[in-house]
Amino acid sequence: MKYIVTAAVQGFTGRRAGVHFVGGSVTLDDEIPAEARALAHFLRREYTVEPVDLGELIDEEIAAGALSVVSVTDQTPAEPGSVERPKDNGSTADWLAYARSLGFAAEDPEEEPTRAELQSWVRTREAADAPVDSDKSEDSE
Repeated sequence: MKYIVTAAVQGFTGRRAGVHFVGGSVTLDDEIPAEARALAHFLRREYTVEPVDLGELIDEEIAAGALSVVSVTDQTPAEPGSVERPKDNGSTADWLAYARSLGFAAEDPEEEPTRAELQSWVRTREAADAPVDSDKSEDSE
């Protein structure tokens, strides 16, 4: 769970207990050992520690313009051939954009495909679209 720790000194910016405060607060995750130790330290002292409502925090960040919402599943497919094929280590988003430019449509729009699934689909599609060499396919007489 995440917590917002507010320093005893209003507006404090600096390090305490191994974490960096900015403007008097820091967000810590109790599932990260170093942050859990710092959290225990702050609970024993004059710091205000409050659990974070992530949904509310995200809404505030979006409203402040600090975050933007991008849903890969909501993007309009690109024109065929308009997206460059990503390198094998390209991001899942790049592979999804490329696959969509080739006609990919997820079976379940709520579940994002993995990069490996997208690469497999692309390879299959590219193999199916590859021209057949008519000289090699005919039997010699």
